[in-house]
Formats: sequence, structure tokens, C-alpha cells
Amino acid sequence: MKVSHVVLVSCVVVLMAVAKPRGTSNEKSTNDDPTPNEIETQAGEDNLEDSGEDNDWSNGEDDADERGGGSSEYETTAEVNNGNPDEKPNGESNIVEGDIKLRDGTKKFKNAYKMNTWIKLWPNGEVIYTIGSFSAKGRAMINAAMAQITRQTDGCITFKPRTYERDYMDITQKSGCWSYIGMQYRFGAATVSLQEPACTYSNGTAIHEFVHALGFWHEHTRSDRDNYVSIDFNNIFENQRDNFVKQDTNNLADYDFNSIMHYSSYAFSKNGGITIRPKQAGVKIGQRAKLSALDVQEIKALYKCDTN
Repeated sequence: MKVSHVVLVSCVVVLMAVAKPRGTSNEKSTNDDPTPNEIETQAGEDNLEDSGEDNDWSNGEDDADERGGGSSEYETTAEVNNGNPDEKPNGESNIVEGDIKLRDGTKKFKNAYKMNTWIKLWPNGEVIYTIGSFSAKGRAMINAAMAQITRQTDGCITFKPRTYERDYMDITQKSGCWSYIGMQYRFGAATVSLQEPACTYSNGTAIHEFVHALGFWHEHTRSDRDNYVSIDFNNIFENQRDNFVKQDTNNLADYDFNSIMHYSSYAFSKNGGITIRPKQAGVKIGQRAKLSALDVQEIKALYKCDTN
């Protein structure tokens, strides 16, 4: 049976009924900020208008800005994470693909990361969350990112501050930018690390990590990726080549160069050379501005929302 490109419940897209909450902790959300569904923010608003997904960007082979240094919009999360050869947040273990955290005991296979049965979808698309200690600017950006996801998915995904729920997304500052995949059923907190200032510089990095928390992996490791991109392993750090191993995936939409989950052309490069080369002329990969139209389509398909 194929392991999905997204986390499925027993390999079937079925939303679980919410388990009866039990107070494993007296901790309650101390977040006094407006909820994402209440705030009105200008942050990222200029990026919300869909352009019809026209890929009229240059391919970037001769464009120095393509490496991410020219604009944060195309800076991948792996590049934000310290910029060191390991491309791993300092002190963090079980990090794969640059920013995905695996729990101890989650086995890594040759062609896929086989997820255990404790990783689920968020029931009814409602993500319970807490926000740790952040600057006012960082908290505003986090709330703006959640609000943007809700807006772009037409309310398919919503975010609710935690009161007593057992399973929730814990947004905090550890080392680097990373997330677990999906809701960590019965494990309690599903940590999302957004270290200031790099990970809260724009909405895009937070959105990328939140989409991991919704259950999605990276676009460049899809089973059909070889039809759309070429991977130059000669330009990749030797100890990072496993981050480009294809997964045996069931894909919910066409391959998406414009996905917010796609890494840039220079991700994990050891020598400044291109590592991910699109086979289609005139496309640019690695945007971190907003969910693409196909990102929205996949999220709605996974969470069984009305796509009409």
C-alpha cells in the first residue's frame, strides 16, 4: 500500500471524531492576541490576490537572486535554518528534508518515510494551538499566517486557541524553522518551531510550517517528481542527499512548481550550483508568499471540504 504524500489515517482520507479531551495538564492558553479568524492584518495582503498561477518567472539559471538571497519570498526554510552545511537546526535530532521533525521510533525507509498510526488529520480541519514567547511582531506574523490559510482555504482550515484539548499545535521558539507532520495523536503537543527573527520575517515561512502540521510533505519528494524536475546530486551535500529521495506517494493534484511546499533551485547546494532544475521552461520554484491554487486544492481534498 502506498504511503501518501500527505498523512492519511490508515491510508484512507478519513477524519477522526475528536477523542474526549482529558486534562493531562493544567496548562491553558495564555494567548491574549486576537484569534486568526478575528484579526485584520495588512501583512501579506498584497500577496493574496491569485494571479491565475501564471508561471512567467525566469528559470533562474542566470539569475543570482534565484538562490534566495534576493528576496525572502523565494528563500526556502532549509536555507533559513542556520545556513550551515548540515542544513539542520542546531541541536535538533530526527530532522529530515531540512525542516520536518520525526518522533523517535518513526522509521525511515529507502523510498518513503513510513508514518505510524498516531499521526492524524485535525478533526474537522480545526487546528488547536498555543503560542509561546514571541515579540509582538512575531506574534502578529504568526496570527497573520494562520488567518491567511483560513482565508485562502475558504474556511476549510481554522485555528482555535487551546483551552484543555489534549492534541494541539505548540508554536514556539526552538532552533530553526521546523514542524512535525500532521496532528500528533495521543502525543499531545505537535511542536512548530519558528525561531525569531528569521522564521517570522514573513508570513510564508510560518505558512510553510503550518502546512506540514496539516499533514503535507515537500513537493520535490513526490513519486512523480522526475517527470517535472531533475535533481543534481553532485551539487548536494553528501549527508543531505537522502532529503531528495522520492516517496511512494498518492498525489492529490498535479505537480506544482508554484507550491509553497516546493524547495528552491539551490536547496542544500554545497557549491552554489543548482540542485533542483525544473524541466519546464520559464518556471521558478521555492516561493514563500502564499498557498498556490493547487496547494489550496490539495488541502481541501485532504480535509474533505467543498471544492466547488
